[in-house]
Amino acid sequence: MSLTMDYLQALSKEWTNDFWVAHKDPNGIWSKWLPLSQWSKFTPVNYRQVLPNEVVMESDFDDKTNKLIAEEICKKLRDNNIAYERYFSGNKSHHIHCFFVGLDTAPIQVSAKTKELLVDSLIGSELSSKLDKSLFGPKHLVLIPNENHPKTDVRKMLVDSYHQGSVNPLPEIVKDFISLHKQMVPQVIITPQEKIKCSAMELSIKKRFPDGSGRQNRLAPNFSAFSRTRSDRQQLRNAFYATQVDTKPNCLSCWDSKKSTFSCKQLRNYMYSIGEGSTCDLCMLNKGDKI
Repeated sequence: MSLTMDYLQALSKEWTNDFWVAHKDPNGIWSKWLPLSQWSKFTPVNYRQVLPNEVVMESDFDDKTNKLIAEEICKKLRDNNIAYERYFSGNKSHHIHCFFVGLDTAPIQVSAKTKELLVDSLIGSELSSKLDKSLFGPKHLVLIPNENHPKTDVRKMLVDSYHQGSVNPLPEIVKDFISLHKQMVPQVIITPQEKIKCSAMELSIKKRFPDGSGRQNRLAPNFSAFSRTRSDRQQLRNAFYATQVDTKPNCLSCWDSKKSTFSCKQLRNYMYSIGEGSTCDLCMLNKGDKI
């Protein structure tokens, strides 16, 4: 356990300030996802988030096919002088991890597309099409090295590497893509007083959002500001509590007392992090940040 926490702490210091971690038991039951900074060092942990400056490549076919695809990917990466680490834990798939300088600067709205473009440029679109693209999303967990896979009870071990521990430069095509989309991301406009219309807020009273995803700290303050501007305030709040059932009953009142303001950027990033970014896309494209 201490070795795993040492690994996670080192990863946090070297690559990013914080990231999601969790534990999955042999029955496939997940613990609550928490940021590493909030995880007790005495609690088992075996999964971590794929980091913003990290690409993990994995295919999802039969054992033999997955191995052949992994070997072909690794050959392409070596040919392009790309450092990688390839792991296997006995459950069909091979995980190939690569880190890149500057990949984490991509706006979260296009982080998955940035990683997809990066992988296409390194191994070709034909080979890339065989990969599980869900691992390119902004919030996806993978088994931690040297931890046992919950299903196979086989330890995730390093089976191949090239320049292990090295960081890769970004191809120019990916740098240009990030630069272009940084210019396209709307500037933040906080609207604390005006009546707010927001499709993300409307969705939050109809659909339960994932556990451990930041509802308390990112969704609640925005809903507080959103509902304060509405004549049907209490009705909206009752619906919010009924849908987000484990949100503390007094959380909105608490944010009211702090006079929280509505941050479109914060909320939009949250929606993308839980896979609901399409809810914000129409608003962003047609109205910019004026909501």
